[in-house]
Amino acid sequence: MGSDWVVDRIVAEDWATLRDMRLRGLMTDPDSFGSTWEDEQDGDEQWWRAWVSGSAWFVVPSETGGPLGIVVGVSPDAPGGDYLLNGMWVVPEARGRGIAAALALSVIGWVRGEGGERIELTVVDGNEAARGLFERLGFQATGERYPRERDPSRWNERLALSVRLGT
Repeated sequence: MGSDWVVDRIVAEDWATLRDMRLRGLMTDPDSFGSTWEDEQDGDEQWWRAWVSGSAWFVVPSETGGPLGIVVGVSPDAPGGDYLLNGMWVVPEARGRGIAAALALSVIGWVRGEGGERIELTVVDGNEAARGLFERLGFQATGERYPRERDPSRWNERLALSVRLGT
């Protein structure tokens, strides 16, 4: 599953790009995230810079303005732990064009470059487009399911991918 999309890594100086894209995603598709617009809207420049610096954020830029999609790769809390693919969002007008796959592949490549062995993510029940994408990329259900914190009537399911070279 290749990609013709350019994917850039966000650095601390790009904090406003992250802020704008993240807040737009939280406003447009609030059920897609664990966090809320209210949780993040008051973050100041220092808060956003710290968030960029603490993780590996990737965007697909557009030729006419803001990014078309965004995702974050998060390092494990402990050595040898699992990496996390999180916060993926693609603007509604650009969905279905391979942007999400390009973003996910960027995180997978980053994890491999870091020497990681496994990536986990969660998908909320009913998000079949996301589930299908991740399954096409090789992610598999771990069997772990849990109710969403904000809406216990809906469930998250954990998927994982082994990224060890040669496996």
